[in-house]
Parts: sequence; C-alpha cells; structure tokens
Amino acid sequence: SSHNTTTTLSYPTSISAPCSFVVPKSKSRYPFSIEIFYFEFTHCIFSVQLKPFCKMSSSNFDWSSFFPLVGLVPFSVSLYSWYKNSHKQPTSESSSSEASSSILHSNTPVETSSTTSLKDAVSIVQSWRAMHLALDIGASNVRIAFQNVDANQIVFAPKMECHSMTQLLAFIAEIEVLLEKMQSQVYTHSACLALAGPVSGDRVTVTNYEQSDCSIHKNDLPARLFPEKRTYFLNDLEACSFGIVRMGLRGDLWEYMEPRNGTSSLQNQHYAVLAMGTGLGASLVFSKHIRQLDSGCSSVEFDVMPLELGHIFAPHELSQDDRDRLDFIAQRAYSSKYSPEVEDICSGRGLIACYEYEIRNEANRKTLRAREIAELVANGDDFAQRAMYAHYKYLFKAAQHMCILVPQCKGVFLAGDNQVINEGFVNKHLTDFEKEFFNHPKENWLKDVTIFRQVRGLNLNVQGALYYIGMHLRD
Repeated sequence: SSHNTTTTLSYPTSISAPCSFVVPKSKSRYPFSIEIFYFEFTHCIFSVQLKPFCKMSSSNFDWSSFFPLVGLVPFSVSLYSWYKNSHKQPTSESSSSEASSSILHSNTPVETSSTTSLKDAVSIVQSWRAMHLALDIGASNVRIAFQNVDANQIVFAPKMECHSMTQLLAFIAEIEVLLEKMQSQVYTHSACLALAGPVSGDRVTVTNYEQSDCSIHKNDLPARLFPEKRTYFLNDLEACSFGIVRMGLRGDLWEYMEPRNGTSSLQNQHYAVLAMGTGLGASLVFSKHIRQLDSGCSSVEFDVMPLELGHIFAPHELSQDDRDRLDFIAQRAYSSKYSPEVEDICSGRGLIACYEYEIRNEANRKTLRAREIAELVANGDDFAQRAMYAHYKYLFKAAQHMCILVPQCKGVFLAGDNQVINEGFVNKHLTDFEKEFFNHPKENWLKDVTIFRQVRGLNLNVQGALYYIGMHLRD
C-alpha cells in the first residue's frame, strides 16, 4: 500500500520456491498499480565462501540454508534505486511536447551529421527553433548530440577528452558562448546526461574523474541548455539499454549486432544487457506486455531496470585453475577476507587481475594496463589470451545468472566499445563461451536464449538518452 520496493521470499524448510520483487508502477495513473517479477533465485550458482551479514535471535537457525539469500541484496538495492531515481511521476506537457515525443520515437529515417568541431555542430543547431540535448559522459571522454525538436535530425559533436567536472562545464559553457555569438534563438526543450557513475537524485559522481572534481548537481548546469524540470540524469549502462530499445524498435539495431535477429524488431520478451568497461554494467530490459491480453493488445513497450550484477560473488568453479585464480584475486582485492565479485574479473581492473594471475610466476613480466593487455591479445600473446579468456568466460557466466534468475529473459546483449574491440577474440572462442553459458543444471531454461554481440561502433548511450527524453514527454 506504499510506494516502496519489496522483496518477497517464500521460505519453507528448504528454499525450493521462487522469490519475487513487487515493484510500484510509478508512472501509472492508478495510485497502487504494481509490477511483479518472479525470479528463480534458488537456481543461481554462488561462491562457497559466503558469510552471513546479519544476526538472528533464534539460536537454532540453520545459517547454512540462509547464506545464499545475501545475493539478493544487490538486486534489492538496484530495484530501490531504479524506483527512486528513474521513475518519478511525470509532469503534464504541452502539445509541442507530444510532437517532440513522436519525433523521438518515430520509425522514419533519422538524418545524422557528424561534425569535426564543437563550433561546426553549433553552427548547424543555431538555426533551429528548439532542440533536445544528449550527453554521454564517460570516464575519459564526453560526446554531445543535438536533436532537432521539429525534424528527425541529430547532429553529433566530435568526441572530446574530459577528466573532470571543470572540463565538462567548460565544454558546456563553450556551447552557450557560441550560441550567443551567433545570436541564436534556439532553446533546449529537454536534456539528458548519461554518466559513468552512480546517480543519486539530482547529483551524480563520475567514476574515474579526478577525485576532487568528480561530482555535479543539476543546479550546476546552465538553465538555457538544461531546463530544471526537463533535465534527466541516467547511469551510462541504463542509457545504453534504452539505446538498445530505441534502435531495436526502429529495426536498426541488427546492423550493429551478431547474430542478426530473424525479425526486424525487439520481440515481446525480456533481455539482459551487459557491458564491460571500467566496471561491469548490467540491466534488465523488460517488456511491459509479456503476455498477450484478451483484448488483443499487441503493442510492446519496454522499460529498463539497472542491476548491480557486478557485485554478486563470482560463481564457484570446479577446476583447480579456476579455484587458484579466484583465490589469487581474492587475496589481491580483499586480502582474502571476501570472495571476488563478478566485477573483480569482468572489468578493466578484472582483466588486469586475470593477467597478473597468468604471469605470477614470470619474473620478466610486468603489470600492464587493460588496453595494453588487449593489444597483446591481438598480437597472439599466450598469457594475455588466457587472461582475456577468463575475463569473457565469467562474463558469459554472469549472463547465465541473469537468464536463470529471470526465466522470461530470452536474449542477452553484450554491448559497448570494448565488446566491439574484442569481437575477433570472442568470435574465435564463441563455441567455448556458449558452452559455459549453457553449462547449468537448468540448461533447458537457457536453450532458447540468444546472445547478441555488438560488432560495430554505435553510441547507444546517446540514443538511449534521447529515447528517455521521449518517454517523459510521451507520459
């Protein structure tokens, strides 16, 4: 009866029943409308080193049966964050907003222009009546796109190196100065910033920015370019997922993915999205109409639930080499106090850890950056290739966790720039990785899952930011 996210556990003498999340549908016009997701949590494979996180009064409680439940904590936190930060009640919009939304969600071809300087981009935009502004703010670069409110036209400024909020605000100020010099009357209708870091209300901290200059509040942004009530913050993986939705519904997504989908659009089912970068981003793209209604309704709408999949414990493996690797990473990351998280393997630092494990007995080898290890992989270095193999093996295991946890999930997208860069290696070992994915007692649940890999460069974060603007205008 309240707008809270609740974790419901069915707990008989042994955990044999599914558990579910009851999530408020905050965008609904009905005050107590909810979504219910059931998860086959009990069939996930967990590390054997888990420890209890709380105390209970009963001295006779069987802790061994309770240990796996701690794995729900990241998902519960994700659900609460998803509700609090991403699904606020919509405000009423004018008819111009409805027109703008139809353009953002239109299936007609989009005219795109890539410019060589920020000034060139602004010189195109300055003649427009109004625009939507989308920023993809990564750990080391920023990409800016301008969408014409009155036409299917997007202008991309070139990627610019950025390592602090001061630099970011300087780029934004430059846009304002250029528009003033050109005496432009264009205004920003809506803006969305996709940022590589946790979003907390109207404030965000960007991972890997200079520590003393890494946070920004919505009020720090200039009002002309970022209207207070129509400026939105998204986590970058959440934006990437909305980008998959936008391109998938348009039918353009399969130009950038392998294998190519048998149909031209996303299907009426759930999808997992995973992207390795500085960390491991994960989300569930879920269909709001997973079942056809008696009324004959067949329209499909999707929403995105960001998940902290990277912070569950890495699955326990049977081989001695895998055990030794996990022990090595646990010692390296936590002085063996905790088991490694999935992100301790499936991330930039995870690739470095896997490489350091491979060279642990090689005195003439030194620690390298993730980019340098990827270059060694391309050059056929055995140590680097074994590290990359483990790196992706656990990514496919993480994807397996998603699809076991959510049985309705029938597709997985491995997205991001790193996936495109490493596609040659992944494709070479794809049979092995898929074997790891299907290696589970509930293999029958996984047999219909398709794993899509991004093989061509596309800024899904910008596409998703624009789609997210359209969602709010439409509501």
